[in-house]
Amino acid sequence: MTLLAWSAFEMALAISEIGLEDNRHLILAALGRFLGASDEKRFVWLYLENPHGPARTWIAKEQDKGAVVGIASVFPRRLVVRGQVLLGHVLGDFGVDSQYRTLGPAVQLQRACLTALRGAPAYDFPSRTMLSVYRRLQITQVNSLFRLARPLSFSKPGQKPKGDGIGNRLGWMGNQLLAFGDRLLAGTHPYECSLHLGPCGEEFSQLAQQIGGGLGICLERSARYLNWRFLKHPSLRHEVATARTQGSVKAYAVFTESEGRAALIDLFGDEGAIRVLVLYLSSLLRKRGLSVVSAYCLETHPWFGLLRRLGFMKRDSDPVVAVSPNGSPWNGTVAGENWFLTQGDRES
Repeated sequence: MTLLAWSAFEMALAISEIGLEDNRHLILAALGRFLGASDEKRFVWLYLENPHGPARTWIAKEQDKGAVVGIASVFPRRLVVRGQVLLGHVLGDFGVDSQYRTLGPAVQLQRACLTALRGAPAYDFPSRTMLSVYRRLQITQVNSLFRLARPLSFSKPGQKPKGDGIGNRLGWMGNQLLAFGDRLLAGTHPYECSLHLGPCGEEFSQLAQQIGGGLGICLERSARYLNWRFLKHPSLRHEVATARTQGSVKAYAVFTESEGRAALIDLFGDEGAIRVLVLYLSSLLRKRGLSVVSAYCLETHPWFGLLRRLGFMKRDSDPVVAVSPNGSPWNGTVAGENWFLTQGDRES
């Protein structure tokens, strides 16, 4: 398509930011039509109740007919960079009508979002298709969010033992060896690990203040944010486990279970406590009958090497893009600081 044709296509759309409450039904209809995400509970939770601030939303309309043909949103996130707190955003809920799914309209809509955010950092976990939109905007992939997997047992997800044949005996022996290996890896340590019941308290905020400034660019993980992001999630059940010394939280893990597998959605705290906590969770999940646990982090993430040493293996990955406060790409680091991002840092 020629540049003239691109311009003509862009001229056919009118893009504007809209208010959330006054346009709730319009937003829900667009989310349902383009993304299959018309759940009002999710809208209230994600768009209105975020403790870092309400979402911002743009829609694209046909100029002649006024029909909504696209939607894009950004969600505030407080970022800690070398101890300084910056208000940033994670981009998401981007959808365009199938008749407009060419690069031009999508670029125009995302450009409008990014232009409005000048002066604020932003990041995204785009699909491979969305990555093409960013390339058109001269924003390149800065990293990859890897899924790392660790086997917990020799059984397949949901598989139940049948009889007492040699295969079952070998599987039982293999599981005992895995559990013994976890105890050896944990070694002697001062941490007491357990499931955390109830909401996260002020001690989680204190941990974030103690650790966050030394982990590169990371989200401000206050107790209020954790309770909203994970424990009040409208559709997913998250559990929290902690490692403590003398009653004080030194690390926590947020995890979910589904179809015989578990996923560590967020890991935060002191590195030594993280190691013990991951091994504790491996034992707990093995006893629950789960066969695999996954963790998600960037290759530059402080825990990437640790997880690899604990037996987590690389699986698939998703691209990550980031935009600096002046609108230029962040190429993985800012002032020597790496991004600290996990699965829990997505928009929802």
